[in-house]
Amino acid sequence: MNDKRTLKRQYREAGPRPGVYAIRHLASGRLLVDGSANPQAALNRHVFELRMKQHRQRALQADWDAGGEAVFVFEVLDVVAPRDEPGFDPARELQALVALWREELRAPADGGYAASAASMSAAMSSGLVCGA
Repeated sequence: MNDKRTLKRQYREAGPRPGVYAIRHLASGRLLVDGSANPQAALNRHVFELRMKQHRQRALQADWDAGGEAVFVFEVLDVVAPRDEPGFDPARELQALVALWREELRAPADGGYAASAASMSAAMSSGLVCGA
């Protein structure tokens, strides 16, 4: 029983790990890729803002209003692996991970919500999008 308590305490003390998340609009192929010290909390904030019709990305809000939550995928793509190296900077590591995922998914480099080249070609070939 004591081992269980110790594991729970260690889990709570560890806290959230920084990571990269994505919001995908399935119908259009638009994509937002960003990073956060707590990616799950960031996704929760986005969903809350969308539900309240107060999201700062107008195009994302318009897509939400048109199709609702069912046409979106919210996901944590990657987390920063903790290291015991001297000089390890989790914030710099997070920036590198965000850049890597934006490049991999061909998402806008500025963190904006736009169609990625890969998503658009997939959506267009499936007949979900009629033009860009």
